[in-house]
Amino acid sequence: MPFSALEAALDDEASVSENVAEDIVEYARGNVIANEEQLLLTVLQTTTGWFRQQERFVNLGLVGPPAGGKTLVQDAAADLFPDDDCYETTDASSNALIDDPMWDYSIVAILDEYDKIDANIREYMKSMAGEDGGYEKMRNVEDQSARGGYAPERVSSRSMPFQFLYAPVSKKQGLDHELRSRMLMLHVDDNRAIREAIGRKEAGHERIDVQGLPNTYIFETANIESALKRHIRQLATEELWDETPDEQDVPVRVGGSHVQMPKWVWYSVRPVFDEGPTQTNRTFGMVFNLIRASALLNHHERPNVTKTVDGEEVPAYLVQPQDVANVLSCQPALLSTTHNLDPTKRDVLDGLRASMREDGTTTRQRIKDWMEDNDLNPPRKQQLGDILEELEQMYFCHIRERAGEDGSTHLYEWRDDGKVETPRLSDLQRYGERGGAHLSERRLARSAPHA
Repeated sequence: MPFSALEAALDDEASVSENVAEDIVEYARGNVIANEEQLLLTVLQTTTGWFRQQERFVNLGLVGPPAGGKTLVQDAAADLFPDDDCYETTDASSNALIDDPMWDYSIVAILDEYDKIDANIREYMKSMAGEDGGYEKMRNVEDQSARGGYAPERVSSRSMPFQFLYAPVSKKQGLDHELRSRMLMLHVDDNRAIREAIGRKEAGHERIDVQGLPNTYIFETANIESALKRHIRQLATEELWDETPDEQDVPVRVGGSHVQMPKWVWYSVRPVFDEGPTQTNRTFGMVFNLIRASALLNHHERPNVTKTVDGEEVPAYLVQPQDVANVLSCQPALLSTTHNLDPTKRDVLDGLRASMREDGTTTRQRIKDWMEDNDLNPPRKQQLGDILEELEQMYFCHIRERAGEDGSTHLYEWRDDGKVETPRLSDLQRYGERGGAHLSERRLARSAPHA
């Protein structure tokens, strides 16, 4: 059904582009200042709920300061998906989630601020990650026929991808490490130029240019939005009923699609990972599942193949080079997960390189001055020192302690050992031939859909 009277008028003519990612980026620019990468990846994360295999799910945390734009990104992405498919709540107890039949009828959970999530639910969410297979627990319920008037009852909920918002100033004293390791962490872009542009948006301005960004923001996107909603409604779901349902039962609804990823994708994407931390074992799955989600979202342009799942032959969409380009063009946003490089650390790294003197060294003050000159938010002195120490441990810089002329100032040198690698774009045809793809460098190196 159309989502509004306006969409009803547009629906018959609504159609998406050959690469749906381009439409999502245009939609993002029309509704949110900056953050195209974040919104595209949020849509792809949400799309993973339509996979039939729960190990393909991706969980998401949108990170940023209070009023920094997290909710705008989340809401704009959620607006593209049918309400009945999304479990949305701002607060609930863990028992309420377990007992709510609409949890199992939903495809993805879109939750609110992390601080609003009960501690019990955080444990519940760890088990909701696709790799863990769902949540089960025993609890006592009233039973007059049982000894003591109570009897144990086993309750369970299936896995489903979820997302929530997180502010670094959280009163929860940081994300639980186990939960964080199961999540794609995306930091929203926020600086003075973006904030000024947001102010103009709130004042009713349109076609807004942002200093330092090549694109224009805030304009009418009704046709694109209608086309995307119609396209997304075509994603397949399945209903699974209990063998002995009663009148109160609702079916468990699950995604109904499979995607086949050729082996060549690994050889192209492998350089973008930091294989040092053990957490990378989960990061592999997140990035590759986002690539699969791009293929699913572009199902109208993807060839159908046969895939074996649990010994059964099933139809599947085949990942194409454009799906790799769609995700890896968002590499700056992905660095928070693949290399633990949030925007502040990336800005410090840029300042480190840009403020080098002829002797190949720089100081904290020079880094801070460069950031201020470029309208960035430099960390406080102690925090900047902590970030530089962390970057040294990641092999991005070397600290020469007390090597300054005054005998107390640290000097900082750039190191290439920790440089962020780009995808491999050449010598892949021998792998592509096995998967039926023609992998010319031109196709793999296509510009980012939001460039």
